[in-house]
Amino acid sequence: MLWTLPVTSAEIEFRRNHGHEALERLFGEAGIAPTDPYRASGV
Repeated sequence: MLWTLPVTSAEIEFRRNHGHEALERLFGEAGIAPTDPYRASGV
């Protein structure tokens, strides 16, 4: 299964530099719902 999530350009850059797991951890620590298209950037 392939997921499509709305991400900001800052989040894409963060993922490139730190990896997918680090981005997911950042979302979790900030209490961000990555599936919300109207959320603020997690980075």
